[in-house]
Amino acid sequence: YAAAWQLGQLLTIKNKKLAVSLFNWKRANAQKLAQNNQQALFPHIFTPNQLNNNNDLEFPPDIQTWFRELGLLYHIPFNYLVPDEQMLPLESIRFFWLDWFWVECLLDGAFSIGRVQNSDVEQDEKTNPLNRQPQTITGFLLRSEVVSGWPDLQIDGSNSLETGDEFIPLEQRLKLLRCDRLSHNVLLCLFAGEIKTVDIYLKPEGLNFGFNEDKNNNFSRQLRDLQGNEQSDWKINPIPFRNQAKNVINITALIEEIEAELNNQAITFAQFTSAQFALQMIQGAEKVRFSAHARLL
Repeated sequence: YAAAWQLGQLLTIKNKKLAVSLFNWKRANAQKLAQNNQQALFPHIFTPNQLNNNNDLEFPPDIQTWFRELGLLYHIPFNYLVPDEQMLPLESIRFFWLDWFWVECLLDGAFSIGRVQNSDVEQDEKTNPLNRQPQTITGFLLRSEVVSGWPDLQIDGSNSLETGDEFIPLEQRLKLLRCDRLSHNVLLCLFAGEIKTVDIYLKPEGLNFGFNEDKNNNFSRQLRDLQGNEQSDWKINPIPFRNQAKNVINITALIEEIEAELNNQAITFAQFTSAQFALQMIQGAEKVRFSAHARLL
């Protein structure tokens, strides 16, 4: 926690323009407080306008932005997030809770610019406009070639354990506070709340036909009912090829096999059209789901 405090102070000092702006704001507030004390002791020497002008000075927007970013781990050196490379090996994902006391120490260190005497600490306690309420923030670090290969990944998080293949409903999704690539293959995401389910998938920008592939590079196709739900026991396996060496599909034979399998499942058509064929062959964006069956550590 001492390291977090010192880091916050050093990061703010490094940003000279912001450090000067913060110091000037504190000095102006100290002068305002001294004037308010004088007005309370000697009200007869001040004009009515001066007596009524006792509002606190507004926190400068650039400083607000700086502290908001620090609270979401912006500007933090990577070695503070991952001290050892073995904690985040290649092709791995690590979930975590954000230690809010660590964040408070970081922010207090950043806010310490201009403190010299004990009275400065007391003054900071009175004028510090930062939110001191503990916040529940969880997130994950993903280190994978997926990050560099698909830069427009979509991330959804939920505080409930989701099952099945459906997407997380909008009303159940946690607010995504931050989603940034820290390097070409490291992704950091922060959520407002406790994540128990995370979906990572490609942005659905297009549609394509496709097959299911097993670990032996064998292709099959899982068929759907009329509502579009895939049925695990409705399959075309193997896929008919015209030239398997060149991966050329025999489309006519494939259509006949799909129609025959649907007939076996009591689904018949007066004419099997391209619409029915597309319903069976369209593939959506690939999605990976992580679910926490125990409390995050």
